[in-house]
Amino acid sequence: MCDLGGLRPRLLGRAYQKILESRSSFFREQLNAWLATIRVRAERVVDAGGGANPVKGKVRSWDVEEYVILDNALERQKIQAHIVADLNQALRPADNPRIASRVGMFDVAFCLEVMEYIWNPVVALANLNLLLRDNAHLYVSFPFVYPMHNPRGHDYLRYTQEGVDRLLYETGFQVEDIFVRRIKNEKLLADAYAADRMHGRHDQTVGHTGYCVTATKMHGCAL
Repeated sequence: MCDLGGLRPRLLGRAYQKILESRSSFFREQLNAWLATIRVRAERVVDAGGGANPVKGKVRSWDVEEYVILDNALERQKIQAHIVADLNQALRPADNPRIASRVGMFDVAFCLEVMEYIWNPVVALANLNLLLRDNAHLYVSFPFVYPMHNPRGHDYLRYTQEGVDRLLYETGFQVEDIFVRRIKNEKLLADAYAADRMHGRHDQTVGHTGYCVTATKMHGCAL
């Protein structure tokens, strides 16, 4: 038998860390639950940032003719991107034939767990607008309360619900539905705010940790 008490504390710490890393966070579980409600039936789908964690296989149903990954080249990905681009920089069809052939061609776009890494969100969402046809759907997630995380130097922004609404409107999208991610222990978070005498709105937003949004590209809105 293995005597756990005989293991050095450092080794126990490593083992426990692996156990923690193997479990999905409640934050992630809520995203997966939201995705499991989505039916995708489209000719073309673009998955922005999907190289590391592709959305295919996570939704309720999938009937898609062409699935395109758009991602940057910062890290090694599970799936090689079909389009390599930085969403922070305006896509310029005139300078990139691969982009030019995709303007207004997609029926659905996903942009999941990406927006915290975006330092230029208006440009990023305008880029997605450029790729979508009129009345196409955008599924996008925004974090609100979440600790800074890896990769270092690339975790930039958090978003309020009002900020989400305004950003999408200004970039040519109509919000159809917002799924609110909430902290599991709302009282714990509320108590932490109160202990520092932070003045919240004293409503249900105290437990919000992020937003999963379904939006539609507004007709005739080319930015």
